[in-house]
Amino acid sequence: MSLREVVTASDLRDFYGVLIIGAGPAGMTAALEASAAGARVAVLDENPRPGGQIYRDITRNRPERKSYLGPDYWKGKQLAEVFDRSTIDYAPRATVWSLESRDETVAKVPNVVGVTVASSARMIEADAVVLATGAQERPMPVPGWTLQGVMTAGAAQMALKAAGAMPSELIVLAGCGPLLYLLAIQLIDAGVSDLTVLDTAQSTFRMSVLRHMPEFLRSPYVLKGIRLLFKVKCQACVVSGVRSIAIIGTERAEGVRFTTAGGEQAIRASSVLLHQGVIPSTNLTNAAGCKLRWNDEQRAFEPVTDNEGRNSRQGIYVAGDGSGIAGAQAAEVSGRLAALANFVTWGL
Repeated sequence: MSLREVVTASDLRDFYGVLIIGAGPAGMTAALEASAAGARVAVLDENPRPGGQIYRDITRNRPERKSYLGPDYWKGKQLAEVFDRSTIDYAPRATVWSLESRDETVAKVPNVVGVTVASSARMIEADAVVLATGAQERPMPVPGWTLQGVMTAGAAQMALKAAGAMPSELIVLAGCGPLLYLLAIQLIDAGVSDLTVLDTAQSTFRMSVLRHMPEFLRSPYVLKGIRLLFKVKCQACVVSGVRSIAIIGTERAEGVRFTTAGGEQAIRASSVLLHQGVIPSTNLTNAAGCKLRWNDEQRAFEPVTDNEGRNSRQGIYVAGDGSGIAGAQAAEVSGRLAALANFVTWGL
């Protein structure tokens, strides 16, 4: 058995039992689970290869050549290999431009999806659609952010995974969130020696977090996070409590001006990587009429779902970081749950 790669929209079938949008950890897991249960499955993916953003280019990369990407990245290798051996229809470089959810007043009326593959467009139907569209970076507009040499941390990590490409020396990572420190470690392990991290995270303590503290202290993320922070602080210059940032330069980045409680400072930089966390990608979810809610802690909208990915629209499920930011391992679990929920709900 092997994956059936779709090279043009006309190669897609008219109807699928389960149609999955996105081939990251949630999408691949949902596809494998649904296929194993006997459903006819297709995966529509905007990327040229499976893996999503987290496991980007996992099918081409090798640990011996890019060990700096870290053990969490290589966990996706086995999942991608199993996905490649499946009989699922996989359409890379696909653009989904329409999603019409089923008529809730009529039983078993399929969802309709508009997709373009290789400049060929068509509509296809599916009993169930799983949206595994993942997350997107939150924009971080600061003075000078359009200068050459400035990009998002996520874009820099994509280049590192896809081509082993690294920014030039005198690198400044500015913003907050786990990805900022993960990228710092990856760059350090890849050989970067001149790296500064400007951390804008605020140390404001909320009493509401106390009820989650015991569970968090028992999780593996505590030691993992401590090791990550310790390694970065030992091998890079980390400035905490940064309050404002402006990128200096005329045609390209030449430095960064920032303020802390101690006043204003300026440092040289030839590459500036900005990051203010990631938020669920809700474009298709919203287009399908799924109910959204405001997450005040993340300052972002997210779909309203139950524990199995069901939402306000029948026959549409949301899995992975597109339903709430939780990482790759949680995305795999949610993909599996969404696929199984299809069979429980519709008997597919």
